[in-house]
Amino acid sequence: MIKDYVHQHFKKHKGPVRPSILMLDGTTLSVQASQYHYCEPRIDNADKYLTVEVYCWPLNETFFEHYGGDDNNPAGYVDVKIVNFYILKHGGAID
Repeated sequence: MIKDYVHQHFKKHKGPVRPSILMLDGTTLSVQASQYHYCEPRIDNADKYLTVEVYCWPLNETFFEHYGGDDNNPAGYVDVKIVNFYILKHGGAID
């Protein structure tokens, strides 16, 4: 089972806007969820989110293109499991 980095980060940092998640390899993700973001449920500080909005640095990352993410736009409605897998793939989150 993959660690739930997203909800662990959200518990530590209440929304609607949270600081970015820094990973061990230096990659940074802005993972957001609130009434103002492309997420489900679309409310502030839900106990659990099914999907979240993601913006990734470095900007040449193509992992989230399927969700509409590119150099200028966040990826919307990204499954939290996919985000957790991505964070694990980059060495885990540095908190």
